[in-house]
This record gives sequence, structure tokens and C-alpha cells, in this order.
Amino acid sequence: MPEHTPAPTPSRAVYGFVLFLLFKTLFVVYVIWVYVPQRFFEDTLGLTYLPDKYFALFIPILLMVALWIFAFCIYPMMGIAKTAKIDSIETIRDAHTIRLCEFQDAAGRRCNGTISNKQEDGFYFRRKCEIHENGAMDDVKTNGNHITDFCDCPNEENCLLKTDPTYVDQLRLRKNVPSAYDLDISDVCKKLYGGS
Repeated sequence: MPEHTPAPTPSRAVYGFVLFLLFKTLFVVYVIWVYVPQRFFEDTLGLTYLPDKYFALFIPILLMVALWIFAFCIYPMMGIAKTAKIDSIETIRDAHTIRLCEFQDAAGRRCNGTISNKQEDGFYFRRKCEIHENGAMDDVKTNGNHITDFCDCPNEENCLLKTDPTYVDQLRLRKNVPSAYDLDISDVCKKLYGGS
């Protein structure tokens, strides 16, 4: 069975050359039909059944308008129709989403961990982590309102939460990233190109 490939082959070269000649010939015939007076075709060649010259302009203009309507109206509308609504879960979750466990026990304690991906109801997330999804809660320690004795890191030896349980609190105490502001383009150019 021959392999399908977009590479040039002898048969494609022949088809391409024949199509090139065909369209060149059709274009020359079209230009002759447009510019030569109708009376020449009727009197000299006896061709009385040619289309009206009106179609020489009408058909190209019709094709251009159809192309414009498709490119600037229909095609963008198809994209908008396939786009999820702004408040849809699909706009913020995808195949790489990792979501916090939503487990909460009767005392109001919540799970403090994250979970890995699992497809559920068309979305890639899981509402509960493996520990709480299976109902194994007896050996889980609590710290205030949070259940903290499991880690979702791929390698628990390098997990900062295992070695330092206060790591998340330290992150929360860090200074926030400064808000963005517009830069003066002359200052940017001075930094990039070393001008004065």
C-alpha cells in the first residue's frame, strides 16, 4: 500500500501542469470574450449563443462579494458560535486543570490539598481527592479547619508542604506583585539599545 505523503510525485506534477495550462487557456478565452465586440463573434465566427457581456463583470463581483461575506461575516460567526459563553466553566478549565478538593466534613473542616486530572462529565477535574473520594478519613489529621496530612506532589521527598507545613502561610505573607503600568517607550529603548 503506497504511503500518503504531501511530497511531489510524477503524477502530481502532471496534474499540476495540466491544470496550469487549463486555467491559463480559460483566462485567455475569458479576456478575449470580454474585450472582443459581440458583433465579431456573431458575424465572423457565427457564435450567437455566447453569454451576455454583463456576466463578465457580474460573476467575478458576485464571487468577490461571496468571499468577503464568508471571510468577514460567516467564518467569524462560526468561531463565535463554537466559543463557550463567558461564564462557562470551559473558559477557565481545560485538560491541564488541577482543582482543589471540595471535601468538607460535618465539623466544617475542609481538605487543604490539590488533586490530579480525571475526566468527569466532559470536564477534566475531580471534585474530591483520592483520599476523600474513597471515604478514607479515619487517619487524617486536622490543623484548625483544614485537613492537612496528604500531599499531591509527584515526589513527596521534594514536597515543601511535607517538610514545612507553614509553607503556604509564608507564601501568603509575601509581598504582592506590583501592579502593571505603562512604560515610557524612550526608557525601554535606552535599556534595550543603551542609548542616552
